[in-house]
Amino acid sequence: MKKLFTIDDFMVAFVSALGYGLGYTIPMHLGWPQLACLAACFALGIALEEIIGKIVFSKTVQQKTVNRVFTYAAILLVFLIAELVSTRLLGASLMEDLEEEFAWVVGLPVLGLIVNLLIRWYRVRKIRKLYGDGSEGYVFDLKDKDIEETNQQNQPILIFCLLSSLVSGIV
Repeated sequence: MKKLFTIDDFMVAFVSALGYGLGYTIPMHLGWPQLACLAACFALGIALEEIIGKIVFSKTVQQKTVNRVFTYAAILLVFLIAELVSTRLLGASLMEDLEEEFAWVVGLPVLGLIVNLLIRWYRVRKIRKLYGDGSEGYVFDLKDKDIEETNQQNQPILIFCLLSSLVSGIV
């Protein structure tokens, strides 16, 4: 859960909110049609998100805490300056765009976690339905020729264990 979203994700969200907000507000202020404003919003927002993502997640920034702190401070400073300029010159605040970005930064990983938990619950339920919950224990009393057949029958358990370990590593 602690790696579901990081401070790096929030820093990228600051800049992408700036891109989406200014990408929509400036063309709207210039009198562009609604569809062109949306296209500019997405183009600038996605471009800035990719650029700042490469910077924030770069090896140089991630290696030293000092580099991360300076990068975060620069991002916050750029956002605050853009907010001031946007509020004074365009009469629009970027805070609403920032709230939307934070919702995506937090919402999507939480949604992914919930989906993974539901899939895991379903698979556990299916395995327990097939093989029981293990409360009665398991007796392995087979001859050598029957072991191969039993291993084939237990293959869904092996697949479940592998998938569970993969999901645990992702989350």
